[in-house]
Amino acid sequence: MNTNPIAYRISEKYDQNQGENWDKYIIWKNCSCKRIISLDTSLCPSVIDVLSDEDWTHKVYPDIFFDAFDSILWINRKVPSKTHNHQILAVQKFDVDNQIQDILLGFRFIGYDMIENETMISAITNCIHFDLAYSSDDLNEFGLISEANMVKEISLRLVKYYPDESHANVSAWAIWEKLDK
Repeated sequence: MNTNPIAYRISEKYDQNQGENWDKYIIWKNCSCKRIISLDTSLCPSVIDVLSDEDWTHKVYPDIFFDAFDSILWINRKVPSKTHNHQILAVQKFDVDNQIQDILLGFRFIGYDMIENETMISAITNCIHFDLAYSSDDLNEFGLISEANMVKEISLRLVKYYPDESHANVSAWAIWEKLDK
């Protein structure tokens, strides 16, 4: 069992509603994704701009995310009322030696992202020069890796083939998307 806690985040969606930016992304990435769901903060930035004092008592993974909280009830308080262009995600740091939680009530598992902790750039959704580690055929419809064993293989390849590349120094994260009511 994975001892890393599950955290909840709200981020912007990245999909065909971005118009020309989406079209350019699909060509650049050479993929056929229907939507990108990522922890990459340049593609899917947080919709939370400012944290309250009380928010700090609910933070999870504070060294990595400023906007990851310990409760879905708490995150629901942060949902913006003005926009529908957001997604609520549950995330858990993936430990290759342990399993993630398979079922999370009200969410569906969508895959694994691999992000560089300092810049929050995803080696999976926002880099194209890691062709020795993975290909666009390895990505699911959300631009993520579906299988845990593939995450392990890609992690090893990133270290082996790109030891001096900062975006190859990643942590893997399991991601679930909140189901619509």
